[in-house]
Amino acid sequence: MGRISDLLNEISHSVQHFEDDLEMLMNDDKSLLGEKKKEEAPAVKTADSGQESSSPSVPPPANDQGTVPAGETAVSKEEIPVRPEPAESEMKKTGEADPSSAAQGCETKEPEAVEPSPEEKPSAEAEPDPVRPAMETEPASAPWNISNSEIWPKSVILARAKQAEKNVREWISIYDRKFEQLEFAFNFIAGNNRVHVVNESGEIPEELWFIGDLHGDILALDSALSYIDSHSISPTIVFLGDLFDRFEYGIEVIMRVISLIRERPGKILLIAGNHDDGLYFKEDRFLSKVKPAEFVDFLNTHDEYKEFGKWLIDFCEQLPRALFLPDGLFVAHGGCLSFSMDSFSHTIDSVNTLEELEKPEHLRTFIWNRIIPDQNDKSESEVGKNDLIHFMQAMSRLTGIPVKRMLRGHDHCRESRHQFFDYYYPEAPVLTLTTMSAWYLGTEDSAPELMRVMRKAPFTTPAIARFRYNELPEVITLDIPRSVIEQFHRLEELSGK
Repeated sequence: MGRISDLLNEISHSVQHFEDDLEMLMNDDKSLLGEKKKEEAPAVKTADSGQESSSPSVPPPANDQGTVPAGETAVSKEEIPVRPEPAESEMKKTGEADPSSAAQGCETKEPEAVEPSPEEKPSAEAEPDPVRPAMETEPASAPWNISNSEIWPKSVILARAKQAEKNVREWISIYDRKFEQLEFAFNFIAGNNRVHVVNESGEIPEELWFIGDLHGDILALDSALSYIDSHSISPTIVFLGDLFDRFEYGIEVIMRVISLIRERPGKILLIAGNHDDGLYFKEDRFLSKVKPAEFVDFLNTHDEYKEFGKWLIDFCEQLPRALFLPDGLFVAHGGCLSFSMDSFSHTIDSVNTLEELEKPEHLRTFIWNRIIPDQNDKSESEVGKNDLIHFMQAMSRLTGIPVKRMLRGHDHCRESRHQFFDYYYPEAPVLTLTTMSAWYLGTEDSAPELMRVMRKAPFTTPAIARFRYNELPEVITLDIPRSVIEQFHRLEELSGK
């Protein structure tokens, strides 16, 4: 009897162990099933809040051959940033696919993974696209440092400029001086009215940027374009003039900007500056109405650019001198018409049409005049507070646009090279913008006293600006490290040593 009792106890224990093992296996199976479901629908962080959701999985990006690398099931935010989807009309206009659609969860169907061949697998050492750096996720107003983005070596930047020159010369060989074949932003046609008025608010691009004086600074141009292209899908860019003189890369800057007009039809507008307007050809040599004029020396010592220099003079004559946007922003390189207080109202009232502003004596004021804070201490070519206010009132009457504020270049402001005059001009605020990455002060003999003093601090922070409706444009500074600037500018000249 005792033996039977022991056997029954052993059987009971075995059954209990079996039930425990069975329950454990069932729990493990449920756990594995749950993990599988999680893998099929991972949480996705939204662009706005960063909160996790149970959205379907985001398909991994395809490589250059259009296949999905094996083993990739998710895309990090750093690899493909989440950006707003462009309007359908804009997509049709550019003819390009949205580069960020994969990161927005646009496709809910899980694509079949395709194992790429060894030739298709992306290399870890693959170089980035030298034309359009990957879009960054921080807002455009965030501090930007070129050392934290793609640093293009000097050789790459200059090679890109050389390719641009090839494109420009090819265009000239076909069209010569048929400048109307160039498609500018805001439907401006070269050679038409140099005072260009945009009447409809719908004509303002969603992504509108401004680049100030460059003066042959190819580093500043490349950095500005890198920033703009990394923060916009289809940007429109307005240059405020003065492409050459001062720094040594004037021909490179000119070629890049003109090539951009070709490469991005309807997206670029170049407003003439006084250095652009001051270039002329007489008695078989190039001359300039302004100083410094290093670009004249370049043209006169490089015969291979002689015909291009003459073409460039004709090109600059076709450019707009002023731009008026429907929100009230007035854009020019320099200033506006200047009148004495006694004759201003009478004189401006005599201008009854915009066509009358096309007279050379009026057009030159947009290029050469300066806006100054002190109304009581100004020269003939300087515009004070009352002049500007009265001019805006007159232009409001002529254009039907309530002209309220101004963006300009021309003056190379101290410190960060951009300044507001809203303290002196609350009724008509002015923003002066310069994009150069360093000071150029000319020779010791030609430099004014103020500039000779400022030789001690040749470096500064270049700036670009982004359009804001019914406000002055937003200023964005580009923090280019000194070590990068040193690759492009001769410090002993900048420092006056």
